[in-house]
Amino acid sequence: MKKYKYTPWRIDALKREFGPSAFREEKLTTVEIPPQLINCNDDLWAISRTIREKIHIIGKGLIGLNNVRFHLYVTEEIPTTIALITGILLGDEHANFTVYTGGAQGRIEKILDSESITGMEIKDVQVMDTSKLGFVADIYDREGKPENENISQEEVLELVKNGFTKFIMLVDLTPTPLNRASIADIVKNAGADYNGFMVIKTKEKIEGLLGFNELQYLSMHFSNRVAEIVEEGLNADGRIALTMKVPHPFNIVMGYKLCHQTNLEILHYNRREGEYIEPILLKEVFAT
Repeated sequence: MKKYKYTPWRIDALKREFGPSAFREEKLTTVEIPPQLINCNDDLWAISRTIREKIHIIGKGLIGLNNVRFHLYVTEEIPTTIALITGILLGDEHANFTVYTGGAQGRIEKILDSESITGMEIKDVQVMDTSKLGFVADIYDREGKPENENISQEEVLELVKNGFTKFIMLVDLTPTPLNRASIADIVKNAGADYNGFMVIKTKEKIEGLLGFNELQYLSMHFSNRVAEIVEEGLNADGRIALTMKVPHPFNIVMGYKLCHQTNLEILHYNRREGEYIEPILLKEVFAT
């Protein structure tokens, strides 16, 4: 990849994981994203274009998508929206990939393969208590007042079928009042554009670092429940804006599963300003 002026990142860590000859410098590429860069949708599109161009150069321009596997590692300081969009772009290309996360002693550990997402290789994930990682949602009205708390996915789907089809969806594994307040401000300012918003979370709040198996379980299974709600709402001609506050492997998988929901909106959080920027349609990711 040298001739495309790609800059590898953390080669030593990758060599420790895969062996000294598995990842030569020519096989590595980095997308450098200063977190403070994304202040508006134009910034988001610029980064999306860069990621898509690299997928096309590697997968189409060099050896073909059927002959390549993307090995993905997104550093923690990168905004969650970027990991989500990366999954969307890979899903649109039906690309094969493997997702990694940071492990102990500076290692990079494999979380899952795209085959486990598509159902080609369904594997059981060993989790001590899956009930703690179960799906629940809090529903808020247009004024930010709670309407339903800790309801199941089935109850959410029933609400959507009965007309709650215009909402912002925050998937948040560590929910706080501050997160809810930021979303509530958007809904209030949007007027009739949204019925309200929902916060999707686990039955028990996750304290501290998420375990490896728990992250694997949430990425593979919890994400399915989110995708079903999005599909139900958009099929009813609804308006849904999605924002994520979860680890990057979950974001990548979520994007992959939602890549064909082109009427879905994406809501990006501007860390520098401490606020969300205007929601954008998923279809615009492919139009950049």
